[in-house]
Amino acid sequence: MDDPREEPLYEMILGKVLWGEPREEVFHRLNVNGLTGERAEAIYAAAWEERLVVIRRECARKAGTGLLLTVGAVVIFCVFWFGLGVILNVVLYLCAAMFFMGAWKAIDGFAGMLMAGRKEGSVADDA
Repeated sequence: MDDPREEPLYEMILGKVLWGEPREEVFHRLNVNGLTGERAEAIYAAAWEERLVVIRRECARKAGTGLLLTVGAVVIFCVFWFGLGVILNVVLYLCAAMFFMGAWKAIDGFAGMLMAGRKEGSVADDA
């Protein structure tokens, strides 16, 4: 078995890694089940990589939503300002709120992608 994902215990280990169990507890579980050394390291590394993919995918979705909100605010503002020649206070406040909320989500998403390896706890905490 070259691929650690083919190991019968991989799904259980993946679940523990996704839920943010400490490395020592995961290795203890592997040790109890007779997997030690290089094989245990490979299984843990594969599960850790999958955790990073899940975190980064969620953060990329958040960043994309933020960018869409930001661009949407600019487009709405431009349509009212340049297209109609008038800007209502309500539209201005709506665009400002959309812009800043979108910028916040985009920054949060990009920072999450960069810091995925440092996230503690379950991957479901920020969902």
